[in-house]
Amino acid sequence: MEILDYIEQNGSPDEANKVLELITEQLNTLSNLPDRGHTIPELSELKMTQFREIHCRVYRIIYELRSQTVFLRVILDGRHKLQDLLFDRLMRD
Repeated sequence: MEILDYIEQNGSPDEANKVLELITEQLNTLSNLPDRGHTIPELSELKMTQFREIHCRVYRIIYELRSQTVFLRVILDGRHKLQDLLFDRLMRD
């Protein structure tokens, strides 16, 4: 994951491992409570209400919920505007 690479290079491997552990814990809660996340305001405006998010520290964990099945879509740094992050990602691919 790019986030973990960044933390490891600019922080420490221990901090990267801790973030991975925390994100994994958050993701594991979705198996029992897939509805626990909230709809994403930026996407709700576009009528894309199948996408939800939960948070872990400053990170937005965005997933799609279809028939109670969770599909992880992206984990983003919540300190940046979602539109900018998605644009950057789309332009890179």
